[in-house]
Amino acid sequence: MLISPSKKILFFAVPKTGTRSVYKVLRETYKDSHKLEEHGTVVPITCLNYFSFIIKRNPYDRALATYWSAIKNGWQGSQSQNSHMSFAEFMMADNPKFQMLLRPQHIWYKNRVDAVIDFEAIQEGYNQLPFVNVAIKMPDLNSTRTGIHGMDRDDQEPRPQWWDYLSPSDIAIINYKYARDFTLLGYDKV
Repeated sequence: MLISPSKKILFFAVPKTGTRSVYKVLRETYKDSHKLEEHGTVVPITCLNYFSFIIKRNPYDRALATYWSAIKNGWQGSQSQNSHMSFAEFMMADNPKFQMLLRPQHIWYKNRVDAVIDFEAIQEGYNQLPFVNVAIKMPDLNSTRTGIHGMDRDDQEPRPQWWDYLSPSDIAIINYKYARDFTLLGYDKV
């Protein structure tokens, strides 16, 4: 969660929905912007009247991006420990860090949210927010689709599209784990 007290803006940072890119833009645009909690879900009382926004992402794409970031591209040293972990094993792993990243998106929606941006149209969605006065180019940070993770490694494998990678059993896991997300966020199950 990131806030700008001067502009009364609150951004709910759902993992693997463009968080790093939005953080960068907000920090560069509003110098008083700062993190309250990395992926927090509880709004402080002092921020209840802030304009809040969130980014939603297709649950299949988000789950695969999380796996790719954590396992395939070695996020925070996890590659060496788990490099042979399958997607299904990752989704079911009893690892607190993985489970924090894999939390369903709907848990952030228990709060009042003023604007919802589609990850699939993050650039356009961000520029339509009421506090954005000048169109901003959203940086592509921490992207698993391009193979760029932290912008400093060239040994990473670009992530395939979810429909080319996920097996029917992987899809069943996602359908079960994110059933409420599909309904609430308006994405279709396959």
